[in-house]
Amino acid sequence: MNLLIAEYVISNEPTEDSRKLLSEAYAMVSSAYRVFKEYVDTRILISKEYRNLFNVKESSIIYSAGFIESLERFSKNFDYIVLIAPPLALIEASKIVGNDRLLGPTYEIIKSFSLKDLGYSILRKIAVKVPQHTVFTGNEDAELIKLPVIVKPVDSTGSLGTFLVNRFQDLKKFIKLSLKFSKIGKVIVQEYIEGVHGSISVITDGDDILLLTNNVQIIEFDEKGKIVYRGGVVFLRNPELHEKSMELTEKIIKSVKGFRGYFGIDLVWNSWEPYVVEVNPRITTSFVGLAKILGKDLGCLMLKSVNSNVKCEIRRNIEGYVGFIKEREKLLIKFCNDFHGLIISLKY
Repeated sequence: MNLLIAEYVISNEPTEDSRKLLSEAYAMVSSAYRVFKEYVDTRILISKEYRNLFNVKESSIIYSAGFIESLERFSKNFDYIVLIAPPLALIEASKIVGNDRLLGPTYEIIKSFSLKDLGYSILRKIAVKVPQHTVFTGNEDAELIKLPVIVKPVDSTGSLGTFLVNRFQDLKKFIKLSLKFSKIGKVIVQEYIEGVHGSISVITDGDDILLLTNNVQIIEFDEKGKIVYRGGVVFLRNPELHEKSMELTEKIIKSVKGFRGYFGIDLVWNSWEPYVVEVNPRITTSFVGLAKILGKDLGCLMLKSVNSNVKCEIRRNIEGYVGFIKEREKLLIKFCNDFHGLIISLKY
């Protein structure tokens, strides 16, 4: 049994924009490699320019001629493929790979939730709370919008092109600026939800659900309105939070068929009620922290979620917290048994 890890930044030639995402890309790919290699013959799709980043044998490398091009060429040679990519590339890649080889949500789920406006529409139909929102292409009248709002591309990843707008006179400017980050020319203008920014990490086979952890996200708002995702802390241990998160996760998975493997839910806790701001049908940055604590158990759980016959034993007693924060071009990762001590060590 063999597996390919294909990540968009690592497997394409470097560009000025992609270098800004390199630290997260490297952390996710290297974490995935560590948790899978104990169970399956694991390879990494890598552009030659990034070969020196990885201390792995040459036999573990597939040299890339481009993310999509290489998947078209090599995907049929693997039993399973882990895809990590921005929305439009993820949709295209998952269609090429096909559901039988995807180690994660199906193509149908990826297509539905990679674009934020489509994802919100599905969630509202199943009575999941999402921010009130409007889609703009640039020419619509914005006079009826109630401030403050978040402006972001429907097809972006992370916090690229995302802004907090408090003044009406700035709204059109930020819509125009955010549109520059959208490859399909659409942005969402959504109500700003006060609360705690968090996420949920889940593994499922479509029936059984393992809510791995609740996480805290570290979000910064600069004076110019730009919103920046800096990192987070994984493995919160709050029974009430877990119960509410499980209820939300079950509603989504049971109502929308095709979820499997690992996926993440970004949300805001407002008065301890969850508002979903995004469903990520792929490995997310929180995976890095989970891999630090769970190790190879994480890989085993993901393989089992797609009916792999892998044999392994899962540890039951999990201790500690992992924080990760981006400082310039590096992603700093820290483990600590004390939550408050970890927050202080991250200097946040």
